[in-house]
Amino acid sequence: MELPGVIQQALGESAVDVSLRSVGQNKPKDMLRMVLLTDREGNLQAILRRDDLLDLETLNKILGRDLKLVQRTEQVRVRQRAGLQELPALPSLTGWPTIIDRRVDELESIALYLVEQNLAITMPLEDFRNLTA
Repeated sequence: MELPGVIQQALGESAVDVSLRSVGQNKPKDMLRMVLLTDREGNLQAILRRDDLLDLETLNKILGRDLKLVQRTEQVRVRQRAGLQELPALPSLTGWPTIIDRRVDELESIALYLVEQNLAITMPLEDFRNLTA
């Protein structure tokens, strides 16, 4: 199975040890998700483990912002621009400023769900850090 072009471009040369696996082959704790947020100051994306909750109230206090979830219509527009049904947790797909939950750093490897293929891109945490630096 070949990765969509937009995903290949987002991975670029930084992700050296990337592989595709069926979703079931990945540990659920390694799966990441991206949450799109916005306020008057602009857009922001948060990356966290798939099963973790985003504490938006605490995040707003830390950042001094009033972030809310991006409206569904805008989320659809962002996905359509990328040509994807769902956005894997790759910051360069939107180009928005990114905040990554500290618990992601506790993982040895991460997995990014590709809904269209029912696969996950897996890579060592270090490769993911290179993509988000």
